[in-house]
Amino acid sequence: MISGLNQLLSQNPSEPDIRIDLLQALDISIGILFTELLETGFSKGFLYRYLYGAFVNNLDDTTIFQYRFDEFISRIKNTQTIYNIVFRVDTTSKVRQAIQPLENDAEVYDLLEGLEVFAGNKEFDNFNTPRKNRFFIKCKIIAPDYLTGLKIAKATIAENLDVLNLGFADEYLIIHSRVLVIDTGNIPKAQFQESKNFLDGKYKVAKEHYEEFILKLPQINANTKIIQETKDKIKSAIRYLRLGNESTEVEHKFINYWIGLEYGLATIKWTFS
Repeated sequence: MISGLNQLLSQNPSEPDIRIDLLQALDISIGILFTELLETGFSKGFLYRYLYGAFVNNLDDTTIFQYRFDEFISRIKNTQTIYNIVFRVDTTSKVRQAIQPLENDAEVYDLLEGLEVFAGNKEFDNFNTPRKNRFFIKCKIIAPDYLTGLKIAKATIAENLDVLNLGFADEYLIIHSRVLVIDTGNIPKAQFQESKNFLDGKYKVAKEHYEEFILKLPQINANTKIIQETKDKIKSAIRYLRLGNESTEVEHKFINYWIGLEYGLATIKWTFS
């Protein structure tokens, strides 16, 4: 697929008289290539960020497209990057003592060491500040990109911490919202990432939507021709939309959005039946 894409690009598709059939062939080839990349484990989020940074945000008249394209091809051929992904956990002494060795190359540390390269970094210094019953879980993950690696690491510790939380339901256990992701082949370029999951698609919560709800909801509540059950369903649909937006786990987002959609559809069905 890569060689075929190179052949299409070699036909100089940037000329004004570019053929429609060539554009169509490029579109199909790119679609197939990205389907294959997703199948090999790359995340949509990483591909979007990489391509936007390489070919949109930082591409100008002085940039050689072929150079950037060759870099992209070299990057997607590397599907075995080793990442160290570090989570910070704050809990109680009971939970800390109950922590067992984790599987899948995950280790527990009371303090991060060997990362002197980050000394002086304000976020890292705050992240690594010692506290009573604070510890760190470092997962060694092999993945095509850092977002996929983060997803695998979360799954690695989730089973252990979920079971642990069931046994200590009255104790608190907090995983810091930021996670340190280290590419072992390029340690100085390590970055903090949000631990919550993101949907591949986006729902942009615009001010216009908020103003529309604010305007219409009081009108609906004041309308005596609308029965109370319909009003309750509309309120529930909005509530579950909010819960979906606030949820950090993809599964919770999906469930809340789905319930909100069900309430919305039920309202339409009830109104027009």
